[in-house]
Amino acid sequence: MVSGGKLNYSLAMDDWKLIATKLNDDGFGLNLLRTVRENGREVWCADVNREGKRWIVHAEDPASAFLELERQTRLDDFVFR
Repeated sequence: MVSGGKLNYSLAMDDWKLIATKLNDDGFGLNLLRTVRENGREVWCADVNREGKRWIVHAEDPASAFLELERQTRLDDFVFR
């Protein structure tokens, strides 16, 4: 979906689990942490690691975090393999 010149991804709340499962099946170790900042906002920190490389993302929801991790790891695989 394109809105205002930006590409927006719309994921259901549980869709991040599908991305996490795919990353896990591809050999990545996964971590997900939810924290609440002083202003009351929720922040999710997700990271994946494989073969000595690690990717870390902070986002407002787990779906956005894992979608970005999937993008980063696929880009890294494309560029470096």
